[in-house]
Amino acid sequence: MRKSEDTVEFLGSVAGILQMVIGTILANTGSGGSGSGW
Repeated sequence: MRKSEDTVEFLGSVAGILQMVIGTILANTGSGGSGSGW
């Protein structure tokens, strides 16, 4: 069992989640999100 492979898989899943979160935030702010002045 190699730790590096587990770390790569973990980082990959975290990166995917971050991309989804950032994508939704950008979509909300890009479409004039709730008047927060972003």
